[in-house]
Formats: sequence, structure tokens, C-alpha cells
Amino acid sequence: MLIRAKRSERSWTQGDLAKHVGTTQRWISEVENGKATAEIGMVLQTLSMLGIRLEVGGPSPEHVHRYTPVSHDMPTIEDLDDIVDGPAFRP
Repeated sequence: MLIRAKRSERSWTQGDLAKHVGTTQRWISEVENGKATAEIGMVLQTLSMLGIRLEVGGPSPEHVHRYTPVSHDMPTIEDLDDIVDGPAFRP
């Protein structure tokens, strides 16, 4: 898995990464082993700590009609780094 590979590149143990992210070694282990559910904020923070950039793209033009939002008042996410670095995701 990508998280394990990037952690290993830094010669970090799961415990080291957990300290940097502000979580437990057990949580890191579960995520590296394909945990089916995980808090998105912690996942994004973990990816950011490892220098992994996550990009989100929209649907291709021929499929736009399938993805029309229910409300035009829905907020948009301009940059996931702002979410990860924002105060809401500090431990």
C-alpha cells in the first residue's frame, strides 16, 4: 500500500508516523492493512505528512449530466491541502 511504502522510504516505524499524525500505531496499522472505514481527516493528514498529494478531478464532459448537484449552494473544495492544514484537523 502507498502509505506503507512512503513510510518505509522515510525509515519510520508505524509508531513514528502515528506520533507525527497524532494518532495511534494501531490506527496506522489498520489503514496500511486496508481498514474499510477511516476518518477522512486523519487519512488526509497522514497522506500530507508523507508528502502524498491527492488530486480530485471532475467527471469527463460526456458524463456531466449524471453528476449534477442537487443544490447549487453546495460548497466546493478548491485545495485539499487547505483541509489537511486547517485547524479542524489538528489533533
